[in-house]
Order: sequence, then structure tokens, then C-alpha cells
Amino acid sequence: MVMMLASPAAADPPTIDDFSETFPDVNPCTGLIHTVTIDHTFFQHHHGDRFIEHGVSSVTTSSGFEGGGTSTFVETDGAFVFRLLDVLSDEAGSRIMARAIFIADPVTGAVRVDRFDLKCVHDAS
Repeated sequence: MVMMLASPAAADPPTIDDFSETFPDVNPCTGLIHTVTIDHTFFQHHHGDRFIEHGVSSVTTSSGFEGGGTSTFVETDGAFVFRLLDVLSDEAGSRIMARAIFIADPVTGAVRVDRFDLKCVHDAS
């Protein structure tokens, strides 16, 4: 009965934004420099005073790693919050994980949390 009485939330369809970036980085499993290419697709919504963005990424490297992950960004009156998690693997079974969290006060710009971790979570070589 409650489901019949509840009205669906009114929301506009998301704005979709694609973005690609390529850069050199250190492969955490080998310590060698490789080229990383990330293709992002972002789905952006405005809900009243809040901005919400969900991202999906596809990642490849010149050293043979492939994978991807997701990200979220939420902006409210009280905080900017960004989270990211990507997992890549190669044919041998080695895995790389990149994760980040960033939280800031939108009024003062003070950073409350700023962590980024890129590590080899399994070295199959």
C-alpha cells in the first residue's frame, strides 16, 4: 500500500561527460615507468542544492595491465567528497589497486581527508 502512495522522486536525466587522460606513472608491481590511459564516463546530477557525480573508468597501461573502476563526487553545503577505486590486472595475474578519498569543507576550503594509495596487491611474476 505504501508503495502505491509514494510518488517517484523527480529527477532530470544525468548529464554525461566523457574524459580521457594519458600520463606516465610508476608500475607499483615492477617499479618501472609505464604509460597509463584512463577513459572516464561521468554521470552528473543536480538534486536541489546537491551535486552528485558517478564515474566509470576503463584503464589500460603500456605494461599490459587492464581494468577499471568507479568514482563518486558529492558536493553539498557541508562537504566536497570524492572517492575512487580502480583495480587492474595483467595476463600473469598481477593486480594493481588505486584508491582515493578526498573530503574538503566547501566554505573554507579546508581539507579534512586527502588519501591516495596505489599499490601492487598481487605480484604474480
